[in-house]
Amino acid sequence: MANKKWSKKKINRTIQIILIIIIILLLLQNIFLIIRKRNNKDVYNVIDISSFKCLQNDTMVDCLKDDSNSRCLVPNFVGKSKKDVMKWFRSISNNVDIEIKYVENEDYKDGIILEQSVVGVKVKDLLDNKTKIVITIVNNGSLVDCIKNSNSSKCILPNFINKKKSAVDKWLDEISTYVNVKYVYVDSNKDAGTIIDQSIDGGASIKDILNNNETIVIYISNGKKASNNSNNNNSNSNNNDDNNNKSTDLDEDGELDDEFYVQDDESIRWAD
Repeated sequence: MANKKWSKKKINRTIQIILIIIIILLLLQNIFLIIRKRNNKDVYNVIDISSFKCLQNDTMVDCLKDDSNSRCLVPNFVGKSKKDVMKWFRSISNNVDIEIKYVENEDYKDGIILEQSVVGVKVKDLLDNKTKIVITIVNNGSLVDCIKNSNSSKCILPNFINKKKSAVDKWLDEISTYVNVKYVYVDSNKDAGTIIDQSIDGGASIKDILNNNETIVIYISNGKKASNNSNNNNSNSNNNDDNNNKSTDLDEDGELDDEFYVQDDESIRWAD
């Protein structure tokens, strides 16, 4: 009987030790993640990914609430590039269903848009009718298809931290696959325009990202120092206008072309 009691105590003691070890490992894991997150010695306030549709100065348009806005009409992309499609897509907060197809055509440079299935239709109507925009782009071989060639070095998500937004755009121009990327501007002590974080770590497979239907959120510094000190916040309040103006200049080629995105008779309303 004594041996049974001793054996039971030994088992309980073993279970307790195992639980303590698990708790210690979890704590160490959390500490490691915190250190890894702060390894660039930057301090910033990251916006929750669930709210990434609301950019720093509300530059995006919700076409369900403001369907009369000129940006809520699907532009004519023929003769333009994939970058123009992405620029328009990021100017609205609505998730329009876009399918990109590629064809060979030696008469055009790679990346040029030949056809599109929908032009001049309201985004609201697209969403209501669950209509997909099909974009046909020229690819004579220089653009990498990350579904067919998933082992290509270009099909591995780079680490964009401490780089500029132009690095992301250049990478996107080198692959034929449509990858959903969103930009969020946040307070940081980094220089304006510097990428300070990304929602998916570098080294991830683009094929896996596509299969999981994930969005890559790129966090960009707007040049305003992050601080939890209310006195600092008050002292910075006088510079809000200057900082807002600075944040609008972060995108080197992000300003929308009035003549491209609207018809001539819409240019005045677009400017407003």
